[in-house]
Parts: sequence; structure tokens; C-alpha cells
Amino acid sequence: MLRARFIIVFLLLVLPGMAHAQTPLLESFWSDIQKVIASLSPYTHYPVRDVPVEAIRAKINAGLTSCSTITSSKEKYTCLKDLSDALLKEFSFKEMTTALEYAQFDCHDLMHQIAQGEYRITGNLADVYKDANFACFGAAYHGAVEGYFLTHELDHAASTQDLEKGVLSACPATLQESSPSLFAQCAHGTGHALMFVLANQLPQALKLCDTFAQEYERVNCYGGAFMENVPNAQLSPHEVLYIRADDPLYPCDFLDERYAKVCYTFQVAHVQGSVSKKGMFCASVPVTYQNDCYYNIGTGMPGIPGMSLSHPMSMVDACIALGGGRPAEQCIRGLVGSFVDRYATIPDKFFGMFDFCKTVPGRYTEACYMKTGEMMRDFLIGNTQENQNACYRAGDWRGACLAGLAHEVSP
Repeated sequence: MLRARFIIVFLLLVLPGMAHAQTPLLESFWSDIQKVIASLSPYTHYPVRDVPVEAIRAKINAGLTSCSTITSSKEKYTCLKDLSDALLKEFSFKEMTTALEYAQFDCHDLMHQIAQGEYRITGNLADVYKDANFACFGAAYHGAVEGYFLTHELDHAASTQDLEKGVLSACPATLQESSPSLFAQCAHGTGHALMFVLANQLPQALKLCDTFAQEYERVNCYGGAFMENVPNAQLSPHEVLYIRADDPLYPCDFLDERYAKVCYTFQVAHVQGSVSKKGMFCASVPVTYQNDCYYNIGTGMPGIPGMSLSHPMSMVDACIALGGGRPAEQCIRGLVGSFVDRYATIPDKFFGMFDFCKTVPGRYTEACYMKTGEMMRDFLIGNTQENQNACYRAGDWRGACLAGLAHEVSP
């Protein structure tokens, strides 16, 4: 094995330079070498082909279409797991995340699986995050943490002490220093992972989230756990346990107060049907948490059939129909936040939130542009001056954007 790895290193470092020589002999020789490297790919994990992203995207979509015909959630989960394993043998993780950045189909559950598999290959979460992006609603950031817990056998059989150590060690400290927003994604992924490995035991997962030292880490972890508690929101081999058909507020009205804000934020995802039906649910939650509930209607609205960020007016109208004032305003702010879920790593799409705010009626325009500033502050990697310059995109509403950049609290 050591000799094989030495040969691989030689091939990767030396021969690419030789291949630049424009001779048929060397070109043929380099082609043969690529085939050798491909045969050793389980050890190198080295992408040896330049495959068009359209071809990768089409192959993934075909596999997803095949799995979508399965009605059993457990069998569908197995189908996606097999698809993920096959794709990781054929394409590099980076190739797939790049190909799926502009995907117009739902790839969230599959990307969870792909990122789990990539962590098993690399054994390094920082390496996985380096090639991850917000394709498929940022699922790679969450699935990689699931891979960490699975690989280290941190599950229901592990001790509480070992699980707590896992919570604190999964997300690299260097990530917290270099990109707090990605560290927040990692903490959120930890909530997903805890529910996954603990078979959706929500109270235990939330208590383990409390292991994090800082509030924003705990809150993001809670969010991942509550997302896993929504039926059909995340494909899982485990059943959702903490729901009651006769109590739509459960478990939010059962859990400790410190979890309530995040719980009610995600609880609206349990409500199936129209935006107005979701609005009626938000009106029924305790007043303290209604803003967060309406906000999450907005963030989730592009996933409702017939709604799309490409056609914003229908979504703005749906928000306004929730009722004037705070319900509509929070819903519109949530729509701005949805640009992060989809486009945080695609600048031209991410900045589409400025164009979106141009479609918003004047009563809500200031709140819309203020939210764009908050989104840039929280998710763009750049210095303060660059973000302030980006606020010129808001035109006459630049002041609202700048106020968002300076705002300390974001719902």
C-alpha cells in the first residue's frame, strides 16, 4: 500500500506538468496514466475526468426520478443511499456540489447522503466543507456532520459523555474563526445529526445541543433537531415521534421554555396546505413567538408548489394576504432570508434579493432592504466596506440596507 501511494503521489505531482508538452506521445501517455489513477481512485479520491456539469446534473436527476417512484420512506431512503454510493464512485464531491448549485429539482435528501459518504472517505469535516456549498438548501453542511457522528459511532449506544464530546469536537474551531456563518451551519447540522443517530429522540437531542457554549450555537443546533421532527421534511429511516394530530402546537407547548422560540419557528412546517392555512396556525401560537412563525412561512414559501423566487409577485401577494402589518412584514423578511438557503454561495443569485425588494409594496420596502443588509452581514465573506458598497444596489433604500448591516439581532 505504501508503495502504491508513493507512485500515486509521483503521478499526481510530476506527470501533469509533463503532459503540457504538446506531443502525441506524451498526450497518449498521460491518457494511460489517467486510467491508472482512475483504477486506484478508492485510495486517491482524485477526480480524473473533466465531466460537464450538465451531464452530472442530468445523471443525478435521473437517479432521483427513479427513487421518487418509491412510496415507502424507508425503501426510498435506501434507494438514495445506494444512489449516493454509486455517484461518489463516479464523480468527486466537488463536481457534484458544483453541478447542483443551479439545480431546479429537489436534491436535499440526496445531498445529505452524499455528504455523509464524503465524510466517510475523507474523515475530515473541514475538507468536506471546503468543497461544499449551499446547493440543495445547504444539505452538504448538515450531512457531513451526520457522517462525523456515524463514522465515530456516536449513537444511542454511546455514553452521554461521548455524545457531548462529539457535539463539541465535530465542528472545527478553525471554522468558527474563519467563517462564523459556516460554523452556524455546522451547529445546525449537529442538530440534524443528533436526531439521526438517536432515532429522533427529540428531548435527548435538544439536551445535547445545550452542550454548546454559546447561545447562537445552541439555537442553530435546536433548529436542526426541530427540522428532523417535521414529517416528510427530511427523509429518514426513523419515524418522527414527537407529533400529535390533535395538538398542532405539540411539542412546543410541552418542551422547556428555552426551546420554545425555535420550536414555534419550525412548527409551521407541520402545516400542510396553503399559505393562508399556515397563517392561521401562526395566529394561534403564543404572541411572543408569532413573528418567528410568520418569518418561517416566508423562508419556506419557495418550496410550496406554484411558488418560486423567479416569480416573486405571487409570493409577495401571499404574504400580504396574511394580514397587514407584522404578519406580512415578517413573511416578506422571510422571503429575503430564503435567498440564503438557496444561493448563499452564488453571488449573482444571492444579490437577487435586491431585485426582489423592488417588487415589494412601499409599506414593506424598508423592512425588505434592511433584511438584505442582515443577510449580507451574516452570510457574505467579505469585509465591512465591501458589504457597505453592496448596499448601493438598494438605490434610495441604501440607508435601510446599511441599518441591516449594523443590526445586532436577526430573527
